[in-house]
Amino acid sequence: MAGDEELLSIVVEQHERRTLIRLRGDLDIATAPQLVDVLGRANSEIVVDLAELEFLDASGLSALARGDANADRHGNRLVVVNASPLAQRMLRLTGLDHLLSASDAF
Repeated sequence: MAGDEELLSIVVEQHERRTLIRLRGDLDIATAPQLVDVLGRANSEIVVDLAELEFLDASGLSALARGDANADRHGNRLVVVNASPLAQRMLRLTGLDHLLSASDAF
């Protein structure tokens, strides 16, 4: 089996007061800990771009929820942009729809 790092690519870009995190691949039980680690190190507003995300499961949703809680504890916020219709539905069904940005513009 390929290494977990090959299943999920995480690109972190620092901007003025924002951290942009671009995800590509699968965010699942095998790769969610990588995202939790990256989100835990961010110390600004966090924008998570899901444009190239191919798969999202409950572990991925949990990672986003943990990142949101961590950001909130530090007076920041986490938003999700470019979520597919399926990812948007999953966020709504799990009560995480407050993470969805009103606009996908960064």
